[in-house]
Amino acid sequence: MRGVDLELPIPEVPLSSYTFNVGERCICLPHLDASNLASGLCMVCPLGDFAPSTGGHLVLHDWKLICEVAPGSICWIPSAIITHSNIGIQPGETRRAVTGYTPAGYFQYYEEDFGRVLNRSDEEAAAVGKIRWTEGKARFPHVDELIGKS
Repeated sequence: MRGVDLELPIPEVPLSSYTFNVGERCICLPHLDASNLASGLCMVCPLGDFAPSTGGHLVLHDWKLICEVAPGSICWIPSAIITHSNIGIQPGETRRAVTGYTPAGYFQYYEEDFGRVLNRSDEEAAAVGKIRWTEGKARFPHVDELIGKS
């Protein structure tokens, strides 16, 4: 069988997986994406013909935020640790979405030297999890770095 040349749908975005929600009224109930990397960000990009002031809002439940997001905008959220959803749209409108993410299993596979650890004690698993969480958090800038304070 010959190889197939594949191209990333959005080459500038370093994510391994994408979901294209193409229904007429793409609405998601509150959920976590538990298989995604907990210390990673996921991309949410609503598409369609809807008025963002009256519907389609992104809801970040744990942070008690409701965000107005226009079609074609890109939001970055830690979808594995923040419960999120979106609200309905008006009759006659359409809302679709593209989401991008990387499953945690890819990182685990790499961190385990490309193998699986099948028999780890609860204590061992907790210790490894704590190290991975600390290292994952360290990849993100502090809020002061983002807004230019020293």
